[in-house]
Amino acid sequence: MKEFSAGSASSIALDTTGKVWSWGLNEHGQLGLNSKDYEFATPQTITDGLSKIIRIASGDAHVLALDDQGKLYSWGWNGWGQIGDGTKGPSIGREGDKIKPTPVVMSALNGQPVVDIAAGWATSAALDSAGRIWAWGYNYHGEVADGTGGPGRYETLPKLIDTSVLGSGYPVNIEFGRYHGILLDNTGRLWSWGWNNVGQLGTGKTADALRPEQIQLPHPVAKFTAGSQHTLALDNQGVLWSWGLNDNYQLGDGTRIDRRSPVQVDLSALGNSKVVEISAGDDFSLALDSQGRLWGWGNNLRGQIGNTSGVYFKTPVFTLQR
Repeated sequence: MKEFSAGSASSIALDTTGKVWSWGLNEHGQLGLNSKDYEFATPQTITDGLSKIIRIASGDAHVLALDDQGKLYSWGWNGWGQIGDGTKGPSIGREGDKIKPTPVVMSALNGQPVVDIAAGWATSAALDSAGRIWAWGYNYHGEVADGTGGPGRYETLPKLIDTSVLGSGYPVNIEFGRYHGILLDNTGRLWSWGWNNVGQLGTGKTADALRPEQIQLPHPVAKFTAGSQHTLALDNQGVLWSWGLNDNYQLGDGTRIDRRSPVQVDLSALGNSKVVEISAGDDFSLALDSQGRLWGWGNNLRGQIGNTSGVYFKTPVFTLQR
């Protein structure tokens, strides 16, 4: 498989030929199989309406898929307009959900192809080739980042995110946590917006941000990943940073203290090896080092870290060798 993505109770995988596979819960049609069956226990191929897909992203119960022509499709739960076709179903229930791939209406992009995608709980986002970010769906906490937000706010079509604060910089990658967005610009700066109740934006505050705000880090960022309410960032010096919710040690700094600003993950267990890849789950984190070893920390109650020696890990522990 080339790429995979997980929703709250469903999984999507992209193979090397551009085919998309799905399995798990299908309550809202999030498997994209043109079926109202409640679940599928084995991988199924999505064949309806998709050509060669190059990227996928999962929200709580909806999925985005980008093809090799820069066209974007979505399916699943549409309770907040997160499908992006101009419609919205009820926030509770299955009416209005899309059970097969549906083209996102991208007329506002004026023909610019999409190059990156991200999905939050019920918000979707796309980065186009002109360096503009578009967002739609749930906007209570300012997820659409256009300066609006509040109870009942949503967008059913892509709306331009206000990135004027970047100056001459422009976005190159985007990602969403549960209710917050993160972007990396061409100079290695990180910016965040949306929900910030436990400092998951990393800006030193706990107020929601309705537009992108810069996260202060000493060196340019090479990689980043957003969990539900925490974020990891690997800088170009090999230092791994984390911030946000830390109730289950998911920040890896040895404490259970929530962090409003970036703190260093304790990588002492890795010796001289460097982190090369990172991933954040709901309340746990993973890192792959240059020796092909996988490390995890945080909540291991369901074995999600893959090390049977404990239930919670304050700092990285060895999981497996690639």
